[in-house]
Amino acid sequence: MPDMKLLRSSILSACLMLSACVLFVACTDDFVLPEDESAISHTVIIWMGAENSLASYSIDDLQEMHDAVDAIPQDCQVVVYRDAQFAPSVYLLRHGQYRIWKEYENDENSADSAIVVRRLQDLVGQFPSKTYSMVIWSHATGWSRSPHRSVIVDNGSNLTNPPQANIGTWLDLRQLEGVLSHLPHLNFLMFDACYMQTIEVATQLYPYADYIIGSPAEIPGQGAPYDKIMENLCNADVKGIVQNYAATYQGAYGVLLSVVKSSQIPALCNATKSVIPSRFMKDDMPDVGNVQVYAPAYGSDYGRQSSLPVPYDMRSLMHQVMTQDQYTTWVQQWERTVPYVTSASEWASQYVSYTYGTRHNHMTDADNYGAISMHVPSAAYEQPGWNSEFRTLRWYDMLSWQQTGW
Repeated sequence: MPDMKLLRSSILSACLMLSACVLFVACTDDFVLPEDESAISHTVIIWMGAENSLASYSIDDLQEMHDAVDAIPQDCQVVVYRDAQFAPSVYLLRHGQYRIWKEYENDENSADSAIVVRRLQDLVGQFPSKTYSMVIWSHATGWSRSPHRSVIVDNGSNLTNPPQANIGTWLDLRQLEGVLSHLPHLNFLMFDACYMQTIEVATQLYPYADYIIGSPAEIPGQGAPYDKIMENLCNADVKGIVQNYAATYQGAYGVLLSVVKSSQIPALCNATKSVIPSRFMKDDMPDVGNVQVYAPAYGSDYGRQSSLPVPYDMRSLMHQVMTQDQYTTWVQQWERTVPYVTSASEWASQYVSYTYGTRHNHMTDADNYGAISMHVPSAAYEQPGWNSEFRTLRWYDMLSWQQTGW
């Protein structure tokens, strides 16, 4: 998530955190656990990695969750691990009830894969359920980790002012895959974070969740409206999640979201595979000038700040490089793989500049837009290490990218 407005002062942040503690402790004595834990059918775990510039926004989202406890069905529970300023806390929300379940004594690194695995396994053990889903809440930059980014950042110093607040430990995609491999299979995996809905991420993580939800672009710092999507989260209603999330934001703060049906990922890979060696040879790359993009061009001042290769919309890209007959056939598989998409004429971005232009946060190919991004290798990406990282991904192997020379 980018910071879309000025962050609160440190004094105000402290006051907000104190308010949140008072809010969630107030009804602790009234919290009733069911006698039969097997009555819980679905658990939604929300991992809030907020020891960064998003710390104050985590308070707002906790308030939204608190306001929506009556929407939680009797057979569902929501468990929130929140690491912002100071030591982490775990919140438990059930129908009409909320409380702080645990407060850790010491600060933890919520982007350290070993700690993430240990704490998530603790939560699964403490809160048994027939099914699980997960929301990852933090900053993110998609699949690419160089220079040292990907998803979730913990600065280790309780800082809240950028850019220092966002310098620290990041969990990369391969580490995230390792985390998920230690958990029960998820009904859905949702990224309440920027840039995570990429075909590379979806192909890497599809074995671990039935559905993957996210945005190929930036999202507002406020993130998901948890008071409006709580019932959808608890019912694993993936269509309702993206529709109600996107409906909250209008105008220049629009949000792009999509849902990937994981079981269809191999078929989409097969449908796409033939066009890779035929159109993406290292010495004969296609013209991508008219393809929908989601981040500033690498090499611009704003592109360097974003620290990620340009994410091209995959459907728009395939329309550009395929024949019309190829594209018509391919789209049939695409629509099976991506059943739900939200759209906006423009969307939130902290990199908008009248000097650079705004193509990356405006709809430029509405007819072929798909809300999932795809990497296009480039010689310019050698120095940041993105081409090397790309070669480690499941998407690279499944699509036989090695045949292209990249």
